[in-house]
Amino acid sequence: MATRQINLMKNNYHKIFELLGCGLIVLVAINLFSHVEKWNDWGEILWFCNFATIVLGVSLILKKIVFINSVLIAAIPAQILWILDFFLNLFGTGLGRTSWLFEDAGLFVFILSTIFHAALIPISLYATLKIGFYKKSYIYSVIVFDFVMMSLSYFFTDFRENRNCIFYPCDIIYYKNPDLILSNSFYNSNIFFLKEVFVWMILSFITYQLLLFAFRKRVMVGP
Repeated sequence: MATRQINLMKNNYHKIFELLGCGLIVLVAINLFSHVEKWNDWGEILWFCNFATIVLGVSLILKKIVFINSVLIAAIPAQILWILDFFLNLFGTGLGRTSWLFEDAGLFVFILSTIFHAALIPISLYATLKIGFYKKSYIYSVIVFDFVMMSLSYFFTDFRENRNCIFYPCDIIYYKNPDLILSNSFYNSNIFFLKEVFVWMILSFITYQLLLFAFRKRVMVGP
């Protein structure tokens, strides 16, 4: 009887995972379509919020918890600063990284972008709480986000868009400060790119260690 109840509980949250995963994929598709239609911007898919949402959505549908864990590891350092700046912008004191959202995005994109940035941490945390935390998830997070996503952003996107802040600091906007960016040889360089990758590896590792401690009773060795 107890085993049957446990199985029913698993089936219930597996269904929730599938619904959440499908919902996230649909939202990304709508967001990408709106950016392509408005700005012809296919590179939008490489922004962390979109890229991580796709990884999380697919992982929820396929029940790939190690990738869900990897999103949580990356999202905490990546999203907290964005969320902080978002709230600062609400009071007119933002640092710069979310200023475009208030100035140029339009209501529809504003709502979608806010949902992506607000949803990644709670949804990946919810799934981790339900299933557990894989010990090797940091390795997956580094490969997927620090190596694959950031490399694609660096080699295949325009530096003026500054995808994932790999060309110059997040809070500098090109169309507002082109001279500042172009006059600094450190910006838009291989060294700056490698520095950013290293910094995010360190931040992700710190987050991983905190999560490893928080989920110490539910740590799994696989997959």
